[in-house]
Amino acid sequence: MHTANHGNLPYRRGRRAGDNHPDPYREVGKHAGATVCPKCHVVQEGGQWHWGRAPEQAGEVTCPACRRAHDRFAAHVVHLRDVPVDHRTEILGQIYHLAEMERREHPLERLMQLREEGNHLEVATTGVHLARRLMANLLRTWRNKVKVHHGGDRTLLQWHG
Repeated sequence: MHTANHGNLPYRRGRRAGDNHPDPYREVGKHAGATVCPKCHVVQEGGQWHWGRAPEQAGEVTCPACRRAHDRFAAHVVHLRDVPVDHRTEILGQIYHLAEMERREHPLERLMQLREEGNHLEVATTGVHLARRLMANLLRTWRNKVKVHHGGDRTLLQWHG
């Protein structure tokens, strides 16, 4: 396995995170013809999900992101611990801004839940790419003030000094 370090985030070349564990939400084949998700109205054509108008004859299939949200089964959870009170609004703004940008470009990458408890935040996502992008952005912004701890489908960003 080739491992590189991209902005303090582990990355495996040629492999997706979780390849050792099948993702029950990942679709293996393509649907015949176009489909539309009845919940969020994202369209799938040719195996690709995108925002747009569905063809008239499109079938209905709930997209993987809506299925994850319904089941409350996040692809990745980022825990932010000891978030500085004086920067909380800025950090929340970063999270919401990145989530919206990612959702527009990649319809299956969404913010599933953001829980606040004291000076801790818990960010659940429907895809690992949004979680990675969020972590990379926070690490870039808070360079020497945050430590990262990885563990499977969870990541902890711990603020210090």
